[in-house]
Amino acid sequence: MKKNELWYPIMWGRWKKTLLIMKFTALLLLVTCSNLFAVSSLAQQEKVSLKANKMSLVEILDILQRKSDLSFMYKDADINMHSQMTINVKDENVLSVLDKILDKTNLQYEVHDDVVIIKAKDRIQDEENKEIKGQVVDEKGNPIPGVNVVIQGGGTGTITDFNGRYKIKAKSDDALRFTFIGYKNHIVLVEDQEKIDVKMVPSVESIEEVAVVAFGEQKKESVVSSITSVKAGDLKTSNSDLTSAFAGKIAGIIGWDTGGAPGALTEDEMNTKFYIRGITSYATGANIDPLILLDGIEVSKLDLARIDPDDIESFNVMKDASATAMYGARGANGVIYVKTKKGKEGNIRTTFRYERIMSMPTDEIDVVDPKQYMTLYNQAIIGRGMSETPVYSRERIENTGNPRFPSFVYPGNDWYNILFKDHSINNHYGLNVRGGSAKVQYYVSVNHNSNNGMIQTDPLNQFDANIKNKQTNFRVNINADLNKTAKLTLNSFSTYDNYHGSVADVRTAYALAFNASPVDYAPVYPADQEYSWPHIRFGGKVEKTVKLTTQGRNKMTI
Repeated sequence: MKKNELWYPIMWGRWKKTLLIMKFTALLLLVTCSNLFAVSSLAQQEKVSLKANKMSLVEILDILQRKSDLSFMYKDADINMHSQMTINVKDENVLSVLDKILDKTNLQYEVHDDVVIIKAKDRIQDEENKEIKGQVVDEKGNPIPGVNVVIQGGGTGTITDFNGRYKIKAKSDDALRFTFIGYKNHIVLVEDQEKIDVKMVPSVESIEEVAVVAFGEQKKESVVSSITSVKAGDLKTSNSDLTSAFAGKIAGIIGWDTGGAPGALTEDEMNTKFYIRGITSYATGANIDPLILLDGIEVSKLDLARIDPDDIESFNVMKDASATAMYGARGANGVIYVKTKKGKEGNIRTTFRYERIMSMPTDEIDVVDPKQYMTLYNQAIIGRGMSETPVYSRERIENTGNPRFPSFVYPGNDWYNILFKDHSINNHYGLNVRGGSAKVQYYVSVNHNSNNGMIQTDPLNQFDANIKNKQTNFRVNINADLNKTAKLTLNSFSTYDNYHGSVADVRTAYALAFNASPVDYAPVYPADQEYSWPHIRFGGKVEKTVKLTTQGRNKMTI
């Protein structure tokens, strides 16, 4: 009896916990169902405004679908005959609007969650079910097992087998809904079809879970190596050089900027440097360059720099020993794998982007004024024992910058402000077109970059000394299914450069500006008056005195 008295409280405690769990589970299911019902109810009760004058029913339904969260399913043969319809409503329930549209037609509709099925009223309702079969594949044609195949609005359903195949009984009026985790829902009207094959499209969230490896793609859960994936939008900068966006934005890449020259025609002229895994002794000499693959083809750093971010589908960086395992010695410094956009089945989608960019130096070198320069110069040569007398007299120092004297008599130049602008204006134009059919998909893009330097040109000169680089990139990607076993992939990329600039590079121009004497000669001398002064040509040694006559003819006197 003692055992029985003890057993009852213990068992009642266990049953009490079980009942609480069951109640809590039922409550969660009730809340979930209520939320789903609320979402579908909100979609059905959404208010829309519509004004149509002699429009086809197809066009009207397309407008309603874009203005609401409902999807419309119908047979083309049922609604194509209705081509001259007029309606004008404002802020009315979407189903009320649909009632007005179909009031004087032989059509009726049924609502299942967020799907509206439109069909003819005189259609036979007691039609017998017929067997529908088919196969469900992913975007690459691989079969997907475990896909839910359900009759829209009904309780009948099935799942695909290991080969992605299914069988289900349905009527011609029914619609089949295909659902699978990581893919967009797909709805198909049965109509007269007896075999329905479906190609599932990945959702946006599932695309980000894919990692590119040496010879294909894998889900991130199955990849244990260190791979960094970067969104193409994060690589957009005001610079036409893609590699300028690496520093500070991509984990594992060490990058820095060495200059500000507009555009580059060779790798040596590139302003940006970057590496992933340090320096290796691969081949001959030290090498810090990673292996760069563009759509599976090895390219140079210059080719990578010229890719427009709008053309990038995915950008991945492999930075550990797995890169060496997959690519051998060429992957010892890490691997950058870039995949460009490809065509997609569907309507043509066109994107145009224009950017106007202002560039300016991050800092300016602070230099002394002309008077201080001459004073310090005198102190330097006397203090070092190079001369016993100063080069610049006190009179010259005091008269420099005096408005009573012409600037070319006592020059005081700031060569940086004379030779360089405060800023430059660059322009970028980008146009891409994407689309295709079930057999052929295409992606075409044209990008133009107009880069300007900061060298000023004197108005007296009949030439432009500034650096200008106009770069135009063309990209064409085509995928075509030739037959069931053959597929054609064409990826082409070309660049046209129109470069105008000086023989010396920008670094040399800056060095000349800060090494030239600010007081020994003026930038420009007058030609309409007679003067005699020591003239130094191109900063050379003073050897001659030039005398300009009123007739504008030069006389050289030793």
